[in-house]
Amino acid sequence: MTIDTLIVLAGIGQLTLLIAAAQVPARLHWRTELQPLPRVHRQMHWVYGGYVTLSMLSVAAIALLLSTMTDSAIAAALGTIGFLIASTVLLGLDAAHSIRPYLPTRYWLSFVDLFRDPIRWEGVVRGVLGQLAYLLVFLTAAWANFASKDINS
Repeated sequence: MTIDTLIVLAGIGQLTLLIAAAQVPARLHWRTELQPLPRVHRQMHWVYGGYVTLSMLSVAAIALLLSTMTDSAIAAALGTIGFLIASTVLLGLDAAHSIRPYLPTRYWLSFVDLFRDPIRWEGVVRGVLGQLAYLLVFLTAAWANFASKDINS
């Protein structure tokens, strides 16, 4: 089995996982099962799901940009993983203090603040704004790079 085949299979697996995850609220009957909970708790499940989805979309935007820059699918995948690993490593270094708020993985775990009493919105809001910025920048760059390519030859 070639690496290209493995990457296609991994992509199919990710798509299958995404489809399955999208069905969780319906399959687990969230509307009826969560009804006894206070309204704020029910809404928190949706906010949490949206936050995690937004984080995954920003990673997908990074991968999309890298895929427009290379002809190798493995290079785009490894580049995305490398980018995320570098971001995570930089979070732990004191020398990277000045760039820490701008790293894509900085606020990934801020969704935990949604389950605190009282809710700490600062990290969640910064996380959403950061992920939206990464999503917008990388999708725009991917579109611009792809639009400049000659795909007819």
